[in-house]
Amino acid sequence: MTAPGPDLAPLRGDIDIAKAVRLVPPGHTIKGAFLAPNAKALGSDWPRIAPTLLAPPRGGKYLAFSDYPLADHMLLEDHAARRLFPGKPTCEAHRLLARGTMDTFTETTLGRVALALVSDPKTVFFKYGEVFNRMLSGPRTEVRSTGASSVEVEYWAYYSFREAIYGVLEGIVLVCGRTPRVVVEARGDWHYVAYVEWHLD
Repeated sequence: MTAPGPDLAPLRGDIDIAKAVRLVPPGHTIKGAFLAPNAKALGSDWPRIAPTLLAPPRGGKYLAFSDYPLADHMLLEDHAARRLFPGKPTCEAHRLLARGTMDTFTETTLGRVALALVSDPKTVFFKYGEVFNRMLSGPRTEVRSTGASSVEVEYWAYYSFREAIYGVLEGIVLVCGRTPRVVVEARGDWHYVAYVEWHLD
């Protein structure tokens, strides 16, 4: 399988964060482990941003396995991406930020157990699919093998950023020491299919 389209060329364009957050169904949630790093990245801006969230954490601290609104996660992602990658188009900033998702996951007990002694991208992708469906409520994903060094990842009810799909999937390959090629196709409202392949340099 050969993924069609561009490789690691920077993404262009900007994200309409207000529109993106407004469209997220209220029942869609994500575990606090994935909000905490972005909240921390805001530093001194946190007191200003916290009141704009639907459910700011008590005491300002996210609990790793508690559920929080996906809309809050997206808003924090946007603030963190702009702060950590100033001067980049926001689409590319979101992609770069999302590459760190694997680092966040491996810092949790579940992540350390799931990925212990694993270095093969395909194995990690299947673990990613399992964890995605456990850590988020509302969106769903399925990972399918398409070759010795490739997979297909399908998302349903994915109201988050398409750019984040690129970043997360690239991050999985990069953490395994391979070079990724990822293309994401829209298949309708909030429905995406990502084609991923990898190789050693």
